Amino acid sequence: MAQRLFLIDGSALAYRNYYAFFKNPLKNSKGEPTSVIFGFINSLLTLLDKESPEQIAVAFDLSRSTFRTELYEDYKATRQKTPDDLRSQLPTLKRLLKAMGFVVLEREGIEADDIIGTLATRASSQDIHTMIVSGDKDFTQVVNENVQIYIPGKSGKPNTIMGIEEVKEKFGVHPDTIIDYMALVGDSSDNVPGVPKVGPKTALKLLNEYNSLDELYEKIDEVKPKGLRERLIEHKESAYLSRQLVTIKLDVEDLPPLEELVQGKQDEWLLLDLLEEVEFVSMFDKITGKKKKAKPREERNDHHIDSAETLSAFIKKAEDAGSLVIHPLIDYPALEQECYALAFALSETETYYLPLHPNQEDAKAPPPQPAQMSLLPLDPIETTTTSSSWDSKQALEQLRPLFEDAQIKKIGHDVKELYIALMDRQIRLKGIEHDTMIASYLLNPGAKHELLSMSMHWLNATKKQPVDVLGKGRKKLTWPEVPTEHIRDYLCEEASLIFSLAARLQEELESYALAPLTKELELPLIPILGDIERRGMALDVPFLDEMQKSFAEQLKEIEAKIETWSEDPSFNPNSPQQVGQLLFDKLQLHEEHDIKVKKTSKGAWSTNSETLESLKDLHELPKLIIEHRELQKLQSTYIEALPQQAVEDASGVSRVHTRLRQAGTATGRLSSFSPNLQNIPVRTPQGREIRKAFVTSRPDWTFISADYSQVELRILAHMSQDEELKRAFLEQTDIHTRTASKIFHVTPEEVTPSQRSAAKAVNFGTIYGMGPVRLAKQINVSIDEAKKFINAYFKSYPGVRTFQDKMISLAEEQGYVETILGRRRYIHEFDSEDARVRAAARHIAVNTPIQGSASDLIKKAMIQIARRLKEELLEGWMLMQIHDELLFEAPKHERDVLETLIREEMVKAIELDVPLVVDIDHGKNWEEAH
Repeated sequence: MAQRLFLIDGSALAYRNYYAFFKNPLKNSKGEPTSVIFGFINSLLTLLDKESPEQIAVAFDLSRSTFRTELYEDYKATRQKTPDDLRSQLPTLKRLLKAMGFVVLEREGIEADDIIGTLATRASSQDIHTMIVSGDKDFTQVVNENVQIYIPGKSGKPNTIMGIEEVKEKFGVHPDTIIDYMALVGDSSDNVPGVPKVGPKTALKLLNEYNSLDELYEKIDEVKPKGLRERLIEHKESAYLSRQLVTIKLDVEDLPPLEELVQGKQDEWLLLDLLEEVEFVSMFDKITGKKKKAKPREERNDHHIDSAETLSAFIKKAEDAGSLVIHPLIDYPALEQECYALAFALSETETYYLPLHPNQEDAKAPPPQPAQMSLLPLDPIETTTTSSSWDSKQALEQLRPLFEDAQIKKIGHDVKELYIALMDRQIRLKGIEHDTMIASYLLNPGAKHELLSMSMHWLNATKKQPVDVLGKGRKKLTWPEVPTEHIRDYLCEEASLIFSLAARLQEELESYALAPLTKELELPLIPILGDIERRGMALDVPFLDEMQKSFAEQLKEIEAKIETWSEDPSFNPNSPQQVGQLLFDKLQLHEEHDIKVKKTSKGAWSTNSETLESLKDLHELPKLIIEHRELQKLQSTYIEALPQQAVEDASGVSRVHTRLRQAGTATGRLSSFSPNLQNIPVRTPQGREIRKAFVTSRPDWTFISADYSQVELRILAHMSQDEELKRAFLEQTDIHTRTASKIFHVTPEEVTPSQRSAAKAVNFGTIYGMGPVRLAKQINVSIDEAKKFINAYFKSYPGVRTFQDKMISLAEEQGYVETILGRRRYIHEFDSEDARVRAAARHIAVNTPIQGSASDLIKKAMIQIARRLKEELLEGWMLMQIHDELLFEAPKHERDVLETLIREEMVKAIELDVPLVVDIDHGKNWEEAH
C-alpha cells in the first residue's frame, strides 16, 4: 500500500462530538464538561485502528480573526459564538493529543483549512496519498488524484470517501471549479455573500456554459435572461470577494516538513495525568496499547492469616526475608478512620492478608468447624471465613517486634498513613526503607502518585479500584460489608504491585541520582510528619467563639456603610453581580476615574480582587467590599471551621490535627490541609488574632517559633555566586537597605522606609520573576520607574542575571532544573505557542532551584532537630512547619536549651557560602511566639 497521510480537521471534529453529546453531555466529578475530549479521542482511536495511517497530523482554528475577516468583516459573523463548554475543553484536548504523540498545528490568523490545504497540496506533489478527515465542503477544491476527503460515518454507518468523481456527482462540477461555484452560490454557514438569487442550479448552468468565473464576466453581455445578467453585473465585486473568501490558502509558511507528520513517542506521565483530570483513566490501555503489550503478572498466592499460629509462621518468614511490604486498608485519613486490615508481600506472588475487624458478612456465617482450620499454616486459600472472635489487638501485639525492628526493612505506599494507624495502637513503625508514593513524587513531581497510574506507567499493569469492590450509588457498600475474599483479593493485589513498583522505582531513583534525597531526607521525614499530625495543636475554642461575635459585629457595621451607597436594604455584598451593578452601573466609578474594567465571559462586570484593588484608593465602597470579603473568608475558613475540626484528647484539650501533604507541590514544599494552617494571614490584624487561638496544651509550657531570615535571598546568593550579594550577607548588612542605596543612588544612611520597602519588593521579586508591570503596581510607581529599578538591581548584582539565564538555558536543554540537594522539577512548556506559558516556564526555571532548596533546607533541619530532641531526652516537641518557620511546644524550663538546640541545627542544616540566620521567639500562643 502506498504511503498515506491523514490530516484531521480538529475544529470540525470537536464540534461534531460536541453536538453528538449535546442532549447527554459528559462531565467529570468537578462538573467540568468532557464530552468533546471523550468523543474526539475515541473517534481518533477508531480511525487509527481502522486505517493505520503512516503519517498523521491534527489542525485547529486558533481564533476567528484571520486574514479573511480583514478582507470581509462579516466573514462567519452569522455563526454563533463557540459554546463555552466546548471551548473550555480544547486546551486539555490539545495537550492530550500532544501527549499521545500527535503533531498539533494551529497558526494565528490562519484557519485549519489553510493548514490542511497547504500540507495536502505538498503531499500530493510528492505522490503521497492524502486523506482530509472532515465533513467541510470547502475541502472539495483541493481534491485531486492524490487527495480525498474522509468523512467518518455516524452511528455505526460506513465512512464516506470523496474523490474527484464523488465531488462531480455531488456538486456537478470538477474540484478545479468548486471555488468559482461557491463564489456564485455563496456559503450561508460562513456568511460568504456570493451573488443574490444565484443557487446551485443556476451556478452549475453558468459554469457549464462559461467554464469559470473569469470567463463568465468576460462574456457577461451574453448571459440571459436580462435579470440574471444585471444581478451578476451589480454583484460582481461580491462574487470576486466570495471567491477570495472560499479559496483555501496553499502556501501557509512555517509548517513542519511532511516527514515530521507522524505519531511520535507518547508522554505517558502527562497522558495519565490528563486522563485522570478528565476521569477517563480507562482509556489509557486503549491509547497506549499497554494492555496488549503487558506481560501477564505471575499468579499470586494470597495467604489468609487467621490464627496466632499462622501469624507466627508469617512473622518467621518475614524475619528471614529481611524486608516486606506492609499495606493497610484505611478509610482516609488515618487519624479519623479505622484500619480494617493489613496486607503483606514478601514477593510479587507471595502475599498475606490479616483482617483487623470482623466482617459483617462473615459474622452472619456460622463459625468455622475445627476441620476447616486444619489447613497447613500459610497455604494459599481460595475461600475462608473469619471468626468474629479473632483478636486484632492480640495480632498487632504479636506483630509489634516485627514492626519496631529497624533491621527489617519496611516498604509501602504513603507510609505516613500506616505509621499513624500503628501509632494509634502505640506501635512505632521503624525501618522505613521505601515509599512508592514518595519515589514517584521525586521522579516526576508533576505526575499523579496513586497506585493505578503508577502501575500503568511502570508495570504496564492495571488494578481494581475501590468502586470495583464497594460499588457505587445507593448500593455502595462500606468496607465491613464487603465479603472477606473480595477485600483480600483487592488488598493483596495492591501489596503485590507495591512490591514490584518498589524494585522498579528504586532502579530509577538510583539512575537519576535521587536515591540519597529519598533515603536521607524524605523517608526520615515520614515519622516526624506523622507525629505532628497525630499530636495536633491545642485550640482555645472559647477565644474563637468571642472572635465570632466580634466578626459578626464588624460585618454588620461594614454592611451598614455599604447600604448608604446602595440605598437598598436587600443589597447582597456577596453577590458579584449586584456589586458590579452598584459600582459601575449606578455609581459609574470606572467612568468617573477613567478606568477600564473587564467583564466576565457572561458579560457581567468583573468584581474580582484585582478590580477592587485598583479602585480602593479612589472610593470608599470598593474598600468596604474588600474588607467584607476578607472578614467573611476568615470567619468561614477559620473562626467557624476550626472548632468543628477540633477533637478533644484524653485530657480534655481540644486539638486541631492538620494534614501535611509530602507529595503535593512541584518545589518540594510541604502543604497543609484539613485545615490549611499555612494560609492563615500574618499581615492583617484579624489573621494575627486567629493565631492567638492556638495555645499551649499545658499551662506551664510555651510556644517557640523559629523562622529562617531571608532564606531564599541567601540561597540565591549561594547559587548565583554573585559577589556583591554574598558580601552583603557575609558583612551582615541589611540587604534591603543595601539594595535601596544602589537602585536609588543614595547612601545607606539616606535610605527612607519607603525606599527600603520598594527595594524589598525588588529583591524578592527577582526570585518570583516579577516584571515591571507587577512591580509598578506593588510599589505604586510608573512602569518606566519599575523598569529602571529592575535594571539597576541587575547592574548591582550581575551574577543573579547570569544565574537566571543559566537556569533557563539548562531547563530548555535538559528539560529540568535541580535544587542544591538534587531535587528535580521537569519543565516542558518552553515550546508552547502561548507566550504566557513560555514566560511562566522561564519563571519556574528561575524560582524552583531557590524555593526547592529552601524546602529541602527546612526538611533537613526538621530531621536533625527531631534526632537531637530524642538523643537529649527533651520533653518538648515539634508542632508544625509553616513555610520557613518551625513551631515547637516545650516546658518553660526547657526553653533556653531548646532555643539553642533549634538554632544550632537550623543554621547548619545545609552548608551555604553565606550564613543562615534564624529568628527565634516564644510566647503562650502562636501569635505571641511569632
